[in-house]
Amino acid sequence: MTTPTRLTAADFEAFLQRPENADRRLELIDGEIIEKMPNALHAYLVGLFLHALVGYLKAHPVGYAGAEPRFRLGEHDLIPDAAVWRAQPSEAPLTEPPLLVVEVQSPSQSDQFLLRKAQIYLQHGCPLVWLVYPRLRIVEAFTPTERRLLSASDTLNGGDVLPGLALSVAEVFAGVGPS
Repeated sequence: MTTPTRLTAADFEAFLQRPENADRRLELIDGEIIEKMPNALHAYLVGLFLHALVGYLKAHPVGYAGAEPRFRLGEHDLIPDAAVWRAQPSEAPLTEPPLLVVEVQSPSQSDQFLLRKAQIYLQHGCPLVWLVYPRLRIVEAFTPTERRLLSASDTLNGGDVLPGLALSVAEVFAGVGPS
């Protein structure tokens, strides 16, 4: 029986430098290369979260917000859908953990896959992770000590990480038709 080869961060960096990979959204999770394949609903929801995060940061300048920043956390290379971080933006992957990560489930992603990504972020020091499930119209909020499932009657908040940040789950899905 053959065990699949797991890539290291250095192997992955070399793989990214190949010309055929220049425009691909590739992540390294547990030694495996994963390609992100978003759709229009995914893009809409990421834009909505990003709009709220940028608005918050204008009033509370504690960091930067962006779509798909690359984070190199240990042997993992991740591209969250949206994130807030402290370091000055540059072309290099960020190596400090983000303050907040937002991951919106794409049709090709399993619940277990998103949960694994949340675990990686938390294990590497990210204090707040939001997993967004468009088909179910729910959001799972994670801190290092808590996991909460939020539905239409609930509000996402930034807690101690981003105090005053609040986003109604109902408003997140208000512009989204039934799947």
